[in-house]
Amino acid sequence: MYFYQKLLILLGFIIPFFFALSPTNTIDLNILKLLIPIIFLFWLASSLLNKKILLDNRLRFWLLLVFLLIVFLSFFWTTAPKSALRKILFFIATVPLYFSFYAASLDTTFRNKFLKSLVIGAFLVSCVSIVFFLCQFIFGLDSVLYILRTYVAPIFLGNSMSTLVNQYSSWLVNISGKTILRTFGTFPDPHLFSLYLSMILPISLYLYKKSFQKKYFVFSLALILAVLLSFSRAAYLAIITGGLFLLLSSISKQFFKTKSILIYSTFILLLFLFIIPNPLISRLRSSFDFQDGSNRGRIEMWQTALKNMQQKPLLGLGLGGFADRLNPSLGIRNPIYAHNLLLDFGAETGIFNMFILLALLLSPILFYLNYKSTLSSNNLSKFIATSFIIFFIHSLFETPFFSIRVFPLFLILLAINTSKKLC
Repeated sequence: MYFYQKLLILLGFIIPFFFALSPTNTIDLNILKLLIPIIFLFWLASSLLNKKILLDNRLRFWLLLVFLLIVFLSFFWTTAPKSALRKILFFIATVPLYFSFYAASLDTTFRNKFLKSLVIGAFLVSCVSIVFFLCQFIFGLDSVLYILRTYVAPIFLGNSMSTLVNQYSSWLVNISGKTILRTFGTFPDPHLFSLYLSMILPISLYLYKKSFQKKYFVFSLALILAVLLSFSRAAYLAIITGGLFLLLSSISKQFFKTKSILIYSTFILLLFLFIIPNPLISRLRSSFDFQDGSNRGRIEMWQTALKNMQQKPLLGLGLGGFADRLNPSLGIRNPIYAHNLLLDFGAETGIFNMFILLALLLSPILFYLNYKSTLSSNNLSKFIATSFIIFFIHSLFETPFFSIRVFPLFLILLAINTSKKLC
């Protein structure tokens, strides 16, 4: 195994635990941004020594390049050049991960070790988040918040980001009139945290179905519990949609005939779960409450993004231009976004690039559906497709591309090639 592959396995395990340096009060530098270029250079050196550079020739790779090219070009017409440059540098620092991981993933031994490290790291951050969630009922909410704001956030987010998070915090949620601390681990908010875990959940289930080791079943339960306690409605909808896709993809017609009692029992159990009052279902139902302040705010942002797309449909406002148009006084740390990944890039880089992004998000799903008849029932492609369904549904309510933890995971799952023949 090459040295860069060993670094990738380490990276998979500690993605949630990378800390951030704060050389100045306005600059945060997550160590992951330094490790990815280092891994890329080791991969390039290894490839040159072997006189063979493995590059992806699948459609998704070219879609990614076209999408990034348009994003980079939008710098020349944006109204927020500093914000755009910061985001472009983020892409430059993280996208090399795709190249090194694609080459490494062709090695089955590496791929299995990496997936295990990825799931274990997600399990550990889930446990950490659940412990903090329980501590609020033992030591009090204020005490736990003090520790998180004073010690945890500055270490993993950096001084500048932790200050911004404290100003626009989504760590708390009101459930039936009671304020509760949500699970968010080492992430800036529960939404990105729940998305990260939700995307890894299918991989954990894949490892369980492949090995039938009980630990992966336990890991999967911990991931689900941490996602549920994040009280992220987008995560709930995404994980339900992904679960239905995985279930329908795994069940044969014969199963419906032989396991009818199990199906009816499960349906009745879920029905009672929705009927009997509980905070999780209450939170899920509020997703469809258009009087809810958060829902109204999202709808207003979607409408604003659509209006901007109508005004500049071809080029958009330029990267960072959407937030700058709404409130230019907030500068490069402007937290405003359209609460929809497609609308964000549609408003900033044009309708054409929005459809390029849509095709990119759907490419692993369409790949699996296209080759489904030739793949085994437990093929990794099915579980990766499930992860992208979860990402797609969740991204209809968030813009996760600029998360230093979620975007690298997106690139990793996008780059995996489970077969040298199916490209």
